[in-house]
Amino acid sequence: MSITADLIRSHTETIILAQLLQHDSYGYEINKVIRKKSENRYELKETKK
Repeated sequence: MSITADLIRSHTETIILAQLLQHDSYGYEINKVIRKKSENRYELKETKK
């Protein structure tokens, strides 16, 4: 099963909160862990508001 970028985007908050349940961390570290767990297929990008 392939995970699309749209699916990841719609679950970004859940992914971040799941990581924070493991231990406290900051944006850079969370992004690094997500990239590692996804074998560099996904990374969080800063949104502009």
